[in-house]
Amino acid sequence: MSENSDLSEAIKQLGGFNDLEFESKICVVSEIDLTENTCTCTPVDGTAKFFDVDLSQNLSKGFLLIPANGSRVVCAQTSETTAYISMVSDVSQVYIAGDVNGGLVKVVDLVTKLNNIENAFNTHLAAYTAHVHAGVTAGIGVTGITTPATNTLTPTVRSNIENTIVKHGNG
Repeated sequence: MSENSDLSEAIKQLGGFNDLEFESKICVVSEIDLTENTCTCTPVDGTAKFFDVDLSQNLSKGFLLIPANGSRVVCAQTSETTAYISMVSDVSQVYIAGDVNGGLVKVVDLVTKLNNIENAFNTHLAAYTAHVHAGVTAGIGVTGITTPATNTLTPTVRSNIENTIVKHGNG
């Protein structure tokens, strides 16, 4: 067994693996601070906690995943005193290029609401175009009577408004 151990150590030394200063650890996230974009990470292997771990390497809201409290994350060290979250198992919020435009559209709900408006408009338009004033006839000398518009709205289809590349869940 010691020959295998010696061989393993020799391979690590030749490959420079002993020179690796920092590593990643699987942790459970807690104490998320959205003001500072940091959290506390407790390694599942029982080693010491990481405090003030950055939620992203960049600290901007370019692409930022906020992990759910209590979820598992991969905590990557960048120095002896700094680390960041490189992967998350469960997300509570996602930022893509900031948050100035609000949240993503819930396509199914939007299509339903648009279809309700379109159907209501088409119903009213049909009633309007079919309506006749009793005793009024259009003819020579009668002004102000025009042929009503009969254009109807075509119901919105999900594929008309959905970006299938960027998707989201029940957040």
